[in-house]
Amino acid sequence: MSAALVIAVVVTVVVLGAAVAVVVNSTRPYVGPRPAPVTVDRDAQGATVATDGGEGS
Repeated sequence: MSAALVIAVVVTVVVLGAAVAVVVNSTRPYVGPRPAPVTVDRDAQGATVATDGGEGS
């Protein structure tokens, strides 16, 4: 019976670990990259527009 319990625990841990890995991997690409590039792009575009607008005017 102890062997069955050990196998059950190992299978449960592996399944939960796989589920956590899937959630983490599917979350990182969407949450991680988006804020940084958007912020950088907005700052860069804002600076460029302000500079171009000032020179053009």
